[in-house]
Amino acid sequence: MELAELRTSIVNKDLKNYYMFVGEEVKIMDTYIQQIVSTFNLEPIRAESLNAVYSKLTSNTFGNKMPCYIISNDDEFIKADKVWERMFDLKMKCVVIMLYYKLDKRTTFYKLHNDNGLITEFNVLPSEMLIKYIQKEVDLSQNYCEELIGICKGNLSKILLEVDKIKCLAKAKDVTCNNAYITLIQEGVIFVPATDLLFPFIDAITLCNPQLSYTIWNKIKKVENSMAVLSLLYGNFRNILSVQLAGNVNGICEFTGLTPFQVKLAKEKLGIFSKEELVSIIKTVRKAEKGIKTGLIEEPIAVKYVLTQIFKGAK
Repeated sequence: MELAELRTSIVNKDLKNYYMFVGEEVKIMDTYIQQIVSTFNLEPIRAESLNAVYSKLTSNTFGNKMPCYIISNDDEFIKADKVWERMFDLKMKCVVIMLYYKLDKRTTFYKLHNDNGLITEFNVLPSEMLIKYIQKEVDLSQNYCEELIGICKGNLSKILLEVDKIKCLAKAKDVTCNNAYITLIQEGVIFVPATDLLFPFIDAITLCNPQLSYTIWNKIKKVENSMAVLSLLYGNFRNILSVQLAGNVNGICEFTGLTPFQVKLAKEKLGIFSKEELVSIIKTVRKAEKGIKTGLIEEPIAVKYVLTQIFKGAK
């Protein structure tokens, strides 16, 4: 059952006795469970396994509300093929919602449930929708929204937890949400694993934010390859220069040889550095790369050298 079909069935008050929700987007999953429970006036009951409540599935209920058994990641149920085959024809007097964060689509278990229209997938939402969720709560720029989505790997539950931190700090300090976000990143309150910090690091440099750049570099310098960092830095500054030189020319992608996405990212950083500064930065990055290869610059200090040159004179 597609998510749109599930939504329609709830609106039309078409209650099923057996649902299976699969996916990593727990927040949206919980939202739909709450909608089913409230729309059909059910009594939600969390159970450890289907086996623990199986004997109650066909029993009459004595309360005013029909039970809704919610069971998460019941691996034993997957192995009990005779049990789950019976579930399709069982005359249940309750509702069962099985939750699985991951299921192997190659298995008979998955195929049979999917063929019977029981599985609804709850995958990570597209960035455009996640940005709407974020900006509904806080006035955060699109760039920072995209960065936060990347940090949280698109998980809405994690995103909303971080959004709440931004909202609280912005209110407490009477600062903008953008400034609150930067502070939380710098102070490590929004935790970013080192391997996820590379692109925020490049953004901090190309946006001419010395403090954030040095803060992130101190966190990732032991795990990131200096040559890879310099290569990314060179590519980003080269793209910015290409778009800046192109100006308002028609067919900018064809003119610069960049993709629409690369042009979009470069346009967001125009005017921060002059053309002369961009050329100088690109030469500096190339010098550092050559220095590493020839042994004139030690790899551990190469990126720090480039940062020093880029931010020389910056306040």
